[in-house]
Amino acid sequence: MVKKLIKYDFMAFAKVMLPIEIALLGVAALYRLVSIFESRTTAYEIFNTSAIIILIIAAAAAFLMTFIYSVVRFYKNLYTAEGYLSFTLPVTPSAHIASKLIVSLIFDAVTIVCAFAAFGIATAGEVFAETMKAGFFLYGKAAEMIGGQLAAYVAEFIVVVIVASATAHLLTYMCITIGQIARRHKILAAVGIYFAIYVAKQITGTVFITTGVTTGFFADLERFAANNPRLAVHLGLASAFIVEAVFGVVWFAVTQTVMKKKLNLE
Repeated sequence: MVKKLIKYDFMAFAKVMLPIEIALLGVAALYRLVSIFESRTTAYEIFNTSAIIILIIAAAAAFLMTFIYSVVRFYKNLYTAEGYLSFTLPVTPSAHIASKLIVSLIFDAVTIVCAFAAFGIATAGEVFAETMKAGFFLYGKAAEMIGGQLAAYVAEFIVVVIVASATAHLLTYMCITIGQIARRHKILAAVGIYFAIYVAKQITGTVFITTGVTTGFFADLERFAANNPRLAVHLGLASAFIVEAVFGVVWFAVTQTVMKKKLNLE
């Protein structure tokens, strides 16, 4: 049943997101077509600049829509009329959450791939070749300085990005779910909860930084990093992973608990 949930969520995402991804690639192709007819005329400069702006907007819109639709799909499938059917299925609340999260992460990755593909299409030729050469050159220099640990750094960074993305999705799921407990203005309540958590995190971060500076913790940390730079990078990435993972587990647990014990769709 979980596989079927993922299948249906994937199909729902694809109907909305694939046209957006195709449009992004289409804008990149249009820009490339325009660049073929390069000239020094004012009309070309205006059209070329407009194409660049549209391409940037399209890429930003693709990333934004991926996140927004993740929220919309979660809300629509569970807390609108569809919710009556969804919660009658023989699956647990955790399965509903996991299905939405997995598909959201997949389309996050699809959007990233499409953004890179759009860049490749728009800069096809000498610009793309030079960009790739510069990238490989920088990677080679970094490998010379860091050694075999560079691959580990890259892998750890990718894992942290994935976990952070999952945590961001789970936070929105939790806020939407808690907002459903409100008798009125459920969406407004969800938005208020989201911003309250954001403010609380900012205050906590500020207190942590202030405490670290006044107690000399950051000075000790700086000395440790200077004496153990490679280990410091690993520890920094590991710390980021732990923090994001802990938040993600908390958001998931709260969402699951509220869905199971507090919601009443009748």
